[in-house]
Amino acid sequence: MKINKNIIIICICGVLLGVTGCDDYLDINTDPNNPTVAPLDQLTSKIQKDAADTYNSGDFWMANFLGVFTHQIVVREESDQYGLSTGSNFISNSWSKLYLTNTNMNSLIGTATEQGNMIYAGIGKIMHVDAFSKAVDIWGDIPYTEANQLGESIIAPKFDDQVQIYTTLFALLDEAIANLKDETAENSLTPGGDDLIYGGDVDKWIKAANTLKLKMYNNVRLYPELFDAAAVNALISEGNLISSLDEDFEFKYASALAPEDERHPLFAAEYGGGQITQYISPWFYEIMMGVNPTSYFTTIEDPRIPYYWFNQLTGGELAQNPIDYHDPNTDFVSIRFGSLSDGRDSGQRGSGTMVGMYICGGRYDDGMGSPDGDLGSSDGTGVAPFQYINYYERLFIEAELMQAGVVTGDASAKLREAVVAAFAKVDDIAENNGSSQSIPTLSGTTEVTAYIDDVITLFDAATADQKMEIIMTQKWIASFGKFTDQYNDIRRTGYPVLANPNGTNEYQIDAGQNSDGALGDPLLDSETTLGRDYPISIYWPANEINTNSNAPDQKQQSIYSIFWDN
Repeated sequence: MKINKNIIIICICGVLLGVTGCDDYLDINTDPNNPTVAPLDQLTSKIQKDAADTYNSGDFWMANFLGVFTHQIVVREESDQYGLSTGSNFISNSWSKLYLTNTNMNSLIGTATEQGNMIYAGIGKIMHVDAFSKAVDIWGDIPYTEANQLGESIIAPKFDDQVQIYTTLFALLDEAIANLKDETAENSLTPGGDDLIYGGDVDKWIKAANTLKLKMYNNVRLYPELFDAAAVNALISEGNLISSLDEDFEFKYASALAPEDERHPLFAAEYGGGQITQYISPWFYEIMMGVNPTSYFTTIEDPRIPYYWFNQLTGGELAQNPIDYHDPNTDFVSIRFGSLSDGRDSGQRGSGTMVGMYICGGRYDDGMGSPDGDLGSSDGTGVAPFQYINYYERLFIEAELMQAGVVTGDASAKLREAVVAAFAKVDDIAENNGSSQSIPTLSGTTEVTAYIDDVITLFDAATADQKMEIIMTQKWIASFGKFTDQYNDIRRTGYPVLANPNGTNEYQIDAGQNSDGALGDPLLDSETTLGRDYPISIYWPANEINTNSNAPDQKQQSIYSIFWDN
């Protein structure tokens, strides 16, 4: 995969395209060797990568703090304890990237439509719907109908109503499907290798669009003015949805470093950086280890652990510095959410547990510890996908809808299908990782079969509310790294149960590493705290609020809700 860097962004002045900007376009010459609109193939590749980056983890992207809010990642920075400033680079970078990418989306859709190349137009619309439905899910009201309209002299676009945007996106998705099915279209140009997601396979794009529609309907299922049960049932009964691993809607990062870095951005940041910034949450760790008493999966250890993170230490080694959370039985080293302990801020580049193979193309944990000191860029490949929507997610959505009574069906059987598919996804990523390590297959093993059977046994014996919690917690575990989707699930359903630093008996591993370097300090409840409410939406960027005369007053994150939030 090679991403061409020479994509023309129509306007490059101002902080945000069409949101804050200059009075006039820069002069652009009309030399045919430097066209003002990039070719459709270049636009398509660029859009697919940039849309993935917008909502991914890595250097200063939004998912960095959403991983903390969903309690799979812990950091020392401001997003700990749900902290976030209006001027956060994490917010402004993703906002700016969204609207820059939308300029190319608009160019792709408009140019393709004018040329009669409707397959390209349909792909552009699907990418647009995915990007802007996520934006509404995160921010609520945003500039939409007037965004990216500098050519119309709109430099202060209004913020559109979030419900109306979602309504428009549903209609646009229908248009996209119609474009892809249009047998009368000229389609003198059709996507192939430039389509880095499906290689121009129209049938797969239609399935992706239908599955995206199902996902969006599930998001709004508690908002009757927009939810359409008949449409949901029709989508499921027709079955033209993502139905296998090879139909997953995802952008695949690669291992190339030149002419530009094509590795997963989280891998580049963590394995190539001078310090660990994204620690694995001990709350997530203890649930997967089967020791968290608030979880239904107590005593059930998850076989995916060595695929999800890598322990640099081995054999009960001590961490290089005093540390907040250290399990000597597994060599897991991290920090707690809301920690106040002395070890919280100690550097652990050579001993901290790191994000692994599944989430970013890091190292599979073979139990041997770091092969050559601190883990670095040579200890993984960076090959892992950004998962827009995939097969296991579709199955979890159907299990949720069945359990909620929206559609008929056996929620237990559907949950089993979803968990089986989730394990298969781990194998799929491992198989395509390009690692020199020998990474064992999970699916069909005794351990995986027993784990799935135990989960279903718990589900079948549970109350209705408990069943929903089990479905959503299993989806949360399976979708490690899909932090935007997890953030939606938590707000919509209230599950999974999240860590409460102000509670008691929060963690079960009682073996911190004290200031003398020895293991044994108890993990005290008094060493964690939380002084903020859960953010049910995210601040608009400060530069947008301060420079757009049509922007609303800044929100309170714990009060301003998304329309579908329960």
